[in-house]
Amino acid sequence: MIVVARVSSHFAFHFADPEKLFADGLKMFDDDRFGLLGVLQSRLHEVWANATSSRFGKSLRYSTSTSFDTFPLRAKAVGALAVADAAEEYLRKRQQLLWQFNVGTTDLYGKFHDPSDDTAGIVQLRKAHAALDEAVVHAYGWDGFPTACEFVGDSGTVTSSDTLQDRVRYRWPDSVRDEALERLLELNDQRAKDDLRSGRVVTTQVERSNSERSIKATQTEALFQ
Repeated sequence: MIVVARVSSHFAFHFADPEKLFADGLKMFDDDRFGLLGVLQSRLHEVWANATSSRFGKSLRYSTSTSFDTFPLRAKAVGALAVADAAEEYLRKRQQLLWQFNVGTTDLYGKFHDPSDDTAGIVQLRKAHAALDEAVVHAYGWDGFPTACEFVGDSGTVTSSDTLQDRVRYRWPDSVRDEALERLLELNDQRAKDDLRSGRVVTTQVERSNSERSIKATQTEALFQ
């Protein structure tokens, strides 16, 4: 089973044993494919989730109805061997570091986003995430799309109690995020049109407000295939 926290300051999907899950604050997906987890963990999906989910303070409130159901998930990407392999390697490195540093996911991602942390394991995890992004982007047919990350200060009010990790993220630059979001919106629009032509009502379409550059989701029946 794939799980993700409903509310978290970091975007992290995990595999979990459903018989050992006791937390109410989890979103759960009854699927054990590395390919699906890889697409969901990719920065492609993170861009979409940031645009379609609400926030709780500085944390993302992940919504399956607005972020998962609306995401233009491609079966080709989920089934791509390169995506599955990259996801498995990323999870392996992440778990190794959780054990090595004896920390939880939040603390590990704090190190991941810290510009001053250049320990070998953290650098390798960043590279593994980049490899996962590249595999997913390629599976979407976006060859040549820039996937290089940099340390970027997130917008928002900064208080005296904020740590460096609250203010900085190792992520795609804003221009790349905007381009990725625009392409995903086009895929979403096209899939909705295809469904209408075929008489199927199986997708969730998102509507754009050009003046506010916001995204509004309206749920229908199922996710993209």
